[in-house]
Amino acid sequence: MILLVSNDTEYLLTRINEFSDSAILINFENYTIDYQVGYTSIIEFPDKTEFIKAIMLASSVVYLPGPTDEKFDFNNPNTSNQGHVEHLLRSIGQTKKITGIDHLLGDDIATEAISKICQLADRRVSDQKQLWAVGDSITAGYGITFEQAWGTILGKKLEFPVSRLAESGSSIEWAADQILRSDIRKDDLIVWGVTTLNRLPYYAPTVGVQHYTSQYSTDKKIRQLLIDDDFMYYKSISHIAQVVNFCNKVECKLLLVGLLSSERDYLYYRNFSNFYQYFNPELQNKFVDLASDNIHPGPKQHALYADAIYHQLELRNWV
Repeated sequence: MILLVSNDTEYLLTRINEFSDSAILINFENYTIDYQVGYTSIIEFPDKTEFIKAIMLASSVVYLPGPTDEKFDFNNPNTSNQGHVEHLLRSIGQTKKITGIDHLLGDDIATEAISKICQLADRRVSDQKQLWAVGDSITAGYGITFEQAWGTILGKKLEFPVSRLAESGSSIEWAADQILRSDIRKDDLIVWGVTTLNRLPYYAPTVGVQHYTSQYSTDKKIRQLLIDDDFMYYKSISHIAQVVNFCNKVECKLLLVGLLSSERDYLYYRNFSNFYQYFNPELQNKFVDLASDNIHPGPKQHALYADAIYHQLELRNWV
């Protein structure tokens, strides 16, 4: 049984002679019968489940999209007949051979969306063991040069090449995702400058991944999530636990460093082995100098970070 499928029944009437001069219309009333060549469209099936059954019952399925001005909405495909048909055929085509849908399986919209969501801040730079500096704007070196950032300084102390997985305003969830999807190998060293718990990554198709904090978010829905401490502790702590498990499996070393964590956050972080809370006792944990924006830590403070982290690595016999 060959079934010709489209989003427009009338369009199929102009094409059926290419396949058979005795093709019959298949609809919700007769789709279970035997036939040699049939044709149908989604509008012939009030119940879309039966439309799917009709396709699955056919021995061979050919998709013939009709001409249409309907624009396919990737985020809501069911808003048009063509979008609905193509969405179903994409899914069915993973288990059943359907002719004429190859162009749907490599959809540029989907590829672009995945690319935006899955971008990595940096890549592996050596086949030898290396340092991964992970975190938010402090680790990214906001307001200072790349050479002045603690990750670069620490890499020189260790004589390790360095990759930096860091973005301004980023969350624990974002950093964990970056670590878990990076090419991290046995004997690598990850130093994660852990940030505050109340941050979230959020994806929007027009701008990609954005970082939200409770302090600056104006979106009521996101802000409500950010101030829900139980929710944020669950998300953040579970993501740290995922990274700890990953590093144990990969057999790389992980040092969690509290660079921007509150006293409340510390109560949770301290329960992870290899967590170290950085503190400037003489300055009540303020920065010894500031970056060019007069907000973030400056070069002297980054040098102190690198020295303190290196000392922690020595205490653990990792260097």
